[in-house]
Amino acid sequence: MDTKLEMRDEGALVMPSNCVAMKEAEMAHVEGGKTFGYQWSYASVGGAAAGAIKIIAQQGWNKSLVYALSAEIYSHAMAYYSTPNTFFRLVSMAGYNKTAIQNSSWYRSINNGIDLVNGRDTATICGVPRWCLFDAIYGCALAM
Repeated sequence: MDTKLEMRDEGALVMPSNCVAMKEAEMAHVEGGKTFGYQWSYASVGGAAAGAIKIIAQQGWNKSLVYALSAEIYSHAMAYYSTPNTFFRLVSMAGYNKTAIQNSSWYRSINNGIDLVNGRDTATICGVPRWCLFDAIYGCALAM
């Protein structure tokens, strides 16, 4: 994948053909985060909780974040492993718009792994913090 930028003679910048337009909030990054790969067990509520506890212990992160990280891990894993119908049924149950989620940079980059920080995910989807979506999806799964 060639991502070089070229300058034309007139000084105009030519962008690569494979870029995606994002809102500034979608590109926000909190320092101190880490990307984790997927595990099939994360697609269950218990597996996501176990994964969160393990990651918190390994990274020395705040233990009060178990629920928040479990929700984020579970939401990522469900988006990655489940069929789109299953995932978007959870999204609808949680009260979110399927199209907004599908068009978000978060969903389009789901293959990149799970980006976690020692705190809440501060990026947004349509002006709503992503952690709200993660909590809602996880909460619906726990209630099933």
